[in-house]
Amino acid sequence: MSKELSKPKVSTLVLNMPKDNSKKEQKELQRTDEWQMSRLGRWTGSQLKNIMTCSASGGRLTWNDNEKIFHIGAGVLKYTYENAMERKSKRYIDSGQGTKEMRYGTHVEPLILWEAKRLLKKMKVKGKVKEVGFKQFPTMPNAGVSSDSILINKKNKDIVASLELKACTSWGTHFDRTFDFMDDKGKDFWQTQGQMMAWSVDVCYYAVAQPPQDIATYLYHEGDIRDLQKQFGQECNVTIQKLSASKMHQHALLKRICICEKAINDYLKKGGNLRDRLYESVDYYKQNPEEMNVYIK
Repeated sequence: MSKELSKPKVSTLVLNMPKDNSKKEQKELQRTDEWQMSRLGRWTGSQLKNIMTCSASGGRLTWNDNEKIFHIGAGVLKYTYENAMERKSKRYIDSGQGTKEMRYGTHVEPLILWEAKRLLKKMKVKGKVKEVGFKQFPTMPNAGVSSDSILINKKNKDIVASLELKACTSWGTHFDRTFDFMDDKGKDFWQTQGQMMAWSVDVCYYAVAQPPQDIATYLYHEGDIRDLQKQFGQECNVTIQKLSASKMHQHALLKRICICEKAINDYLKKGGNLRDRLYESVDYYKQNPEEMNVYIK
């Protein structure tokens, strides 16, 4: 198991967004070489939903039923393989900047954040918004998240909430993220639950921006993206959901990770077929379910 990471660095986001970007206002905390290596071989953020997929029989159960933990879906093996190979090769495979939709989302994050701050103020949510890097789970060094930001109590400096920003590029993705209140089948449910667990908070503010008429307007803008703040605010309405932590789901996530951790460790130590190691791990914890509580506070 990896050694625990040091406390993540934190830098303040400036509320007054100047248009002169000749000076770097803050140290980059995500999408750097250091950030990539901190995620190597670990269960992370937006990928957590893959480890929670279930077989058809498991889909009829609820996460309150411990038996559901053992009904693993196809996505579990694939994600376990990815982490196993990263640990074995000690290489983080950079997929680049991804699709143009992904690049658009990264590009307009400052615009969504600006709108989110305005809405949080309107909602009378108090707290200082700060950008953060990778944050591991308190009890599980090999898992963690990279929240877009966190909210900190200005008086006692306690972390009070995480903040996740999402940019949609179609009404379909906007439907997936806003039409129904988020549940465990939601597109970003496990990611946001992971954020709350990592930061030991009970609240995540989930900000979602509507799609623009043409993402190229923002994606290929050659100047400071913040020049387009007014236009973005007019065509990409941002809404915020206040999500609550679910200990039941968080515990289920830790148990799934426990199963996959054993599979990887056995595979790297003994070799063989990873699929076999995964189902051996499932069988082991079926016989010793109490041992899955090792990562639960």
